Amino acid sequence: MIVTADQPSLDEIRQQKGYGWPWQRELWAAMATYLANAGAKEEVFDLVFSEPSIYNDTTDDDNAFAVTMNAIKIPVLYASVVKEDGKFNNFAPPVSSPHLAAANVNTSKIYRQYTPVVYGKDSLALAAAKAAYPTATPRTEPFSLHYYGPYITPAGKHTFSYVSVANVLKLRSLGKQAESALGITPDFFKGKIILFGTTALGTYDLKSSPLSDIYPGVEVQATAIENLIE
Repeated sequence: MIVTADQPSLDEIRQQKGYGWPWQRELWAAMATYLANAGAKEEVFDLVFSEPSIYNDTTDDDNAFAVTMNAIKIPVLYASVVKEDGKFNNFAPPVSSPHLAAANVNTSKIYRQYTPVVYGKDSLALAAAKAAYPTATPRTEPFSLHYYGPYITPAGKHTFSYVSVANVLKLRSLGKQAESALGITPDFFKGKIILFGTTALGTYDLKSSPLSDIYPGVEVQATAIENLIE
């Protein structure tokens, strides 16, 4: 399941919080806590936190993010770029022993293949599959991606389940009132591998798949995770 920073979410945060993109990292941590408490199986941040938060001077944002994330008991993975020497780029928030995984799995604009191991480090999808199913042995050689459908059909239906960040925040703050209005309960997230990503224009690296000219990078990772698990 993909929890996305879509355009309605950007508009909502700007209206409610008064700031634009990028968001305070505390906001992601608050959502991660809510979804973990709702019974999510695992959380995967397809967001790169290589630089200190721009809000550190006013809110101590990175430290607050780290304190909250350290308290979460389910597996949490963070995307990073791995260099040719096998070392990850900087990870700014002081999370205790963060589980980093490679986001730089392909340089093509049309994603047909997926590389599970990059310069000796597990990719985001491989690390997610291993964390979700520790007794399984997923493949580590490059493979052709099996897509389940386009990013969105002409009728407006997504192949993967998408939930707007704005709706998760409403569930977190309004509880039953929001559940009735949105038709979503915390059980909707139970047992799910949750990927945090972005789909608002200008906030993500636009890719293409053989089935869709527009294909967010976070959905490439979701496809690869599902492929590896299956």
